Amino acid sequence: GVNVFGNSGRFAKSKPNLAERITNVLLNVEKIKTTPHLTPECRNVIIESAISSLDMYFDQIQNKDEVISFVERQLNNSRKTAKLKAEKFLKKNG
Repeated sequence: GVNVFGNSGRFAKSKPNLAERITNVLLNVEKIKTTPHLTPECRNVIIESAISSLDMYFDQIQNKDEVISFVERQLNNSRKTAKLKAEKFLKKNG
């Protein structure tokens, strides 16, 4: 799961025609339902990977406001590294 989200930024960069669809998938990772096998911490790791991916091709994203809102929400993420990644992203792209 994390590898898919982590590599999606490179894929979006190389396939600009798919960037919008990839962005929509990445923005929905917050809504992934937790299960005994997918804990809230697992979801936070996926969110962290999504931020990294979005950062790779942010210049190609059309709906930047939605992405910024998603990343801003992660400033309250319980995973410290996800929060730091969000801060870096916003400093660079915000």
